[in-house]
Amino acid sequence: MNKKYLLIFLFQIPLFIFSQLPSSFDLRNYNGNSYVTSVKAQQGGTCWTHGAMAAIEGNLLITGAWQQAGEQGEPNLSEYHLDWWNGFNQHNNDDLNPSTGNGLTVHNGGDYRVTAAYLSRGEGAVRDIDASTFASAPLRFDTSFHYYYVRNIEWFITGHQLEQINTIKMKIMTQGIVGTCMCVGSYWSAGNIHFQPQYDFNEPNHAVAIIGWDDHIQTPANESGAWLCKNSWGSGWGNNGYFWISYYDKHCGQHPQMGAISFQDVEPMLYDRVYYHDYHGWRDELIKCTQAFNKFQAADFEELKAVSFYTAVDSIDYSIVIYNNFNNGSLQNVLSAKSGFINHTGFHTINLDSIVTLFPSDDFYISLLLADGGQPYDRTSSVPVLLGSSARTIVNSTASQGQSYYLDLNGNWTDLYNFDTTANFCIKGLTMKLLPETSALPSGNTSVCKGEIFTVYQIPLINYATDYEWSVFPANAATIINNDTIAQLFWNQSFTGTVSLSVKAKNNWGYGVSSPSLLININELPTVNIGNDTSVFINQSVSIAANHTFSAYLWNNNSIDSSVLINAAFLGAGTHQIWLRVTDTNACVNSDTLIINIIDNVSIENEKNQDFRIFPNPSTDYIKIEGITDINSIVTIQNIEGKILLEKMFADIKNDRIDIKDFAKGVYFQWQERILSVIF
Repeated sequence: MNKKYLLIFLFQIPLFIFSQLPSSFDLRNYNGNSYVTSVKAQQGGTCWTHGAMAAIEGNLLITGAWQQAGEQGEPNLSEYHLDWWNGFNQHNNDDLNPSTGNGLTVHNGGDYRVTAAYLSRGEGAVRDIDASTFASAPLRFDTSFHYYYVRNIEWFITGHQLEQINTIKMKIMTQGIVGTCMCVGSYWSAGNIHFQPQYDFNEPNHAVAIIGWDDHIQTPANESGAWLCKNSWGSGWGNNGYFWISYYDKHCGQHPQMGAISFQDVEPMLYDRVYYHDYHGWRDELIKCTQAFNKFQAADFEELKAVSFYTAVDSIDYSIVIYNNFNNGSLQNVLSAKSGFINHTGFHTINLDSIVTLFPSDDFYISLLLADGGQPYDRTSSVPVLLGSSARTIVNSTASQGQSYYLDLNGNWTDLYNFDTTANFCIKGLTMKLLPETSALPSGNTSVCKGEIFTVYQIPLINYATDYEWSVFPANAATIINNDTIAQLFWNQSFTGTVSLSVKAKNNWGYGVSSPSLLININELPTVNIGNDTSVFINQSVSIAANHTFSAYLWNNNSIDSSVLINAAFLGAGTHQIWLRVTDTNACVNSDTLIINIIDNVSIENEKNQDFRIFPNPSTDYIKIEGITDINSIVTIQNIEGKILLEKMFADIKNDRIDIKDFAKGVYFQWQERILSVIF
């Protein structure tokens, strides 16, 4: 029931050579160990739950499964969870709608077949600390509960001549405590010895558990020998809670349904779901039927691991076949098959050799062939109020068409619903959840440049997945738009650094294992600078270069070098934009732009049309002016932004020479009509 505690455990059954069974035996002291849990004091009419749980606890001890499951102390299972949730009582019956109001009275009814139905559905057993309340119903299910599954339950009788007594003794020694029954009445003798003679007509009204025997114990019977039994009336009763019952008691070891029941191979519940239609388990047998099947529909992604069923007689062959289809009255497409032999009557869980993978809504068909004894089935039935009491009550079962079929005498598959509208065969399928497979490493760009808007990543489809969950760390690095196997990461424009991206698939069972993380580097853009805006004459050239070394360059003139030589005459007079786009080692791209102003022929004008010249032009250190005749002329030097850097009378210029070493590189002129304009 959605809980797993152990996949493998080691059996620790004490070794014994059975060629000669001991004349006396006590599970409380077997090779120095005790395989009997503490005596309990029942409340109400719950002896049958105590007898069953005592036997199951004993099996957990003798096999070592309790300790291997990591549990502490001695096994202590909940009798009252079984008492409340067995499905046969007025508190709850899933085959009724509403599920209350009909059936046995809680705390006052049940037997080992009721217990088997509860266990076979996977509803228990649970620990006493999980659900122990008597006065009110404990929780039916909880994820914190530890569930234990009884794989096999066998029914025995010793026989009137005790012909099968050694079989029961060996089961006690190998599988632990055996559940049994008795009739409480005036059948006691000294030493807390019980014997109800065969001729007495009283039916059993109490359940206890056999923990040993002594062939030499004298009882009121004609022959010696008695079973050592554990009661549920507290340790203050009898021999510290224990007593003896004669081998020849009317019911102990003899009653066909309650005489000797062995709960075997108890293990932590490994299965996530039990598919069944027989809510109340084994209530009757279709005697002349050898082959039957149940149809089920898968609820999720699952693996069919095992099949369980009842057998009504000892020593029979069985054959299980799982089919994929049932068309035109014929089972088709074998998915798995398993055959074998079963020694004893009872409930059996068989592991499949070939596991069947199921997808949601898949139909699958479990066919069972039993060589003898007919097919056990569930139906509305009359159940003893308290064990074998003459008082009985009707417990309702329900069925639907198309669930259970049997092979009739003419070799045709017939719906069991047509035979009994409340009947279903006791054939179950046990599945384990199939979580999504591990996601592959996401694929996509692992180097992203700052400023990129989004990047796309993807993974292949994952088996058994219905949805996908993507995650990025740090979470503030990007916003994820999830489209199942494809994710778009919209980047935080201010983030740089390393990001990890992973994905895990999920279905109704839960999440699969997360994918490996894809590491993505969010890189800063390269810093590129090709200088400030400038001006040049049309007869000049200027070299422009990138400020750093990059992996690739692209200039506006399609040059791919790290620098370019600009020929002003080629561009022509006017304003021109020069840009460079660079790519760094992370494949990140950035660019820079400058403006070049190219100046055409220079005209020098003045009001007096004086013929003069300025040289050298261009110049870096000084300029000389020649040809000025009017010494009162004013010489003005102004930069391109209009700032006047020099203004003086020509008469004040010594040697007709002006020092310009301290002037910034650029173009200087006078646009206004002054006496003299100077451009250099």
